[in-house]
Parts: sequence; structure tokens; C-alpha cells
Amino acid sequence: MNTPNSLVIGAAGGVGLQVTRQLAAAGHRVFGTVLNEAEAALVRAEVPAIELALLDLSDADGIVAGLQPLLQKLEQRLDHVVVCAAISPYGPLETTPLAALRRTLEINTLANLAVYQACIPLLRESKGRLLLISSFAGKVALPFIGHYSTSKFALEGLADVMRREAARWGVRIIVVEPGGIRTGMVSGQLA
Repeated sequence: MNTPNSLVIGAAGGVGLQVTRQLAAAGHRVFGTVLNEAEAALVRAEVPAIELALLDLSDADGIVAGLQPLLQKLEQRLDHVVVCAAISPYGPLETTPLAALRRTLEINTLANLAVYQACIPLLRESKGRLLLISSFAGKVALPFIGHYSTSKFALEGLADVMRREAARWGVRIIVVEPGGIRTGMVSGQLA
């Protein structure tokens, strides 16, 4: 059997780094995206064999083109994609700037759709899987994380449509809705 090719979007974050480690330990050829060179160094220290690309998820329009160099290295085979990146502004909706909601939706929702659009041709060929990390907050909205909840509710809807559209090609779209995980994003809110 061929070694599976797996792509982790947001490979340097708390969940992303753990997923990257586990895929590499399971013998996958792992590719990943990070925001900057500092994150790249962190990931390479943990998983030296990883192929990385810099990708700014706050520009969803640029994601398809930004992923192309990395996707070309996959040798036309992509078995798994895991989208782990997200942000969570914290504060009351009454005073949080609208720009914070726009940025949150761009990274947490639109970027997931852009990754789907970039990867679906290869996933269709392999009958692969796209795993999206959502949140319990995408089912139950809580005070002070309204922007995050809004973006995760929207991701849930997008994922449901993706799942239905991709099923005819044998591609599985999976949504994971974890509760609280002590990652850098959450720790920043608790400080």
C-alpha cells in the first residue's frame, strides 16, 4: 500500500501540532501550513520530515493559489486534509469591533471553504477525507465568544453542504466538535 499523504492546515497550533505529530508517528507523509517562519521552525523541531508552506488564512481568496505549490509536491495523491486553524476574539458583542467579526469569519469559516475548493479534486481521486475542527461553540453560543460562535455555526452549515456534495465521489467530510482544550488560543483568553 502507498504511504498516505496528509495535509494539516494550521500545523503549528495546539490541535494542529498534535495532529501533525500523530500522523507522522502513524507513518503518513505529512504536509502542513503555518502562518510564518517562527511557526515553521516550531513544527520542524517536532516533525523534521514535514513539508511546510506559509499560508495566511485571513486572505481566503488567496488560499487556492497559495496551496498549489504544496499540492504539487503530493505527486497527485491526497488522502487526508485536517483544518485546525482558528482564532477566537474575546469580549462582549456590544463593544467588539465589526472588523473582528469579519476577520474571524474569514479565518474560521471562509478559509475552510477555500481549502475544500483547493483540495477536493485530489480528495475525489483518492476518495479521501476532509476533517474540519469546529467547536462545541458551533452548537451552543456562549457570552463573550460571540464572534467565534458565529463563525463555528457557519462552519457547521458549510460542512453539512460539503458532506452532501462530496459524498457522491466517496469523499468523507468529518466535523469534530471538541469542548474546551487548553491550547494557546484558549490560554490567551484565560490570562
